[in-house]
Amino acid sequence: MEILMLIMIFYIGTCFGSFYNVVIDRLPREINFVHGRSYCPSCKHSLSTVDLFPIISFLFLRGKCRYCKTSIPIRSLLIEILSGLLFFLSFYKYGWTSFTLIQVVFWGMLMIVGFIDYDTMYIYDAMLLFYFIIFGIYYGIADFANIWMHIKGAVYCFVIFSVIYFLAKLYYGQEAFGFGDVLLNGVLGFYLGSHNTFLICFLPFYVAAVDLLFQRIFFRNISLNREVSFGPYMCISAWIISLYGKEIYIFLGKYLSIFGGV
Repeated sequence: MEILMLIMIFYIGTCFGSFYNVVIDRLPREINFVHGRSYCPSCKHSLSTVDLFPIISFLFLRGKCRYCKTSIPIRSLLIEILSGLLFFLSFYKYGWTSFTLIQVVFWGMLMIVGFIDYDTMYIYDAMLLFYFIIFGIYYGIADFANIWMHIKGAVYCFVIFSVIYFLAKLYYGQEAFGFGDVLLNGVLGFYLGSHNTFLICFLPFYVAAVDLLFQRIFFRNISLNREVSFGPYMCISAWIISLYGKEIYIFLGKYLSIFGGV
């Protein structure tokens, strides 16, 4: 029964992933993502119910639109699978708790913000405010005893990234990353708490460095001087911190103690 329940949770997660795909696609184009039927972006034909089952419809249609045979972006399938896995992981790790639900909401935000920023190099302030309010309501009710820790996390992360933002702008004569990233960092700091400030502010730079180095090694024609979206690296880092932040600090403590004793 437990296995069947986890499978069902995974598939519910893929349904949310399907909705994330709609938001990621429509929001930058200023199209209503709440109302209106789904349609093929190529032929504009409205999709029927059988075309909308996450993963199953993609496999059944062999990755192509039923009506015009245009290939469906593989990323749509990957987002559905990733969302399903995150739902599965959250319920498996935390069980049936209110924290499980807010964790799912948080990871959903990371996916939407990260992919939209990757596509457009833009982060919507209104979306960040929306999630900030949701997280504020949750912690104000479910974890009020530690609400100050979350407020300090938001302030610390916002201030630190603001300083980095303005110093980089002063040094380079242009923005190293957008101010939307600064606001996003404040939201991440609020959700993850002040005890994660160091990782929230600096882990994204290491994740970005690893990714760019990987791309440089395996795709040699890619320039390291091109503009890249920083938001996705922040979102990936936040996901890592939300799962393994404590373990990372333990590792760093042991690593630093080794060198401290030399």
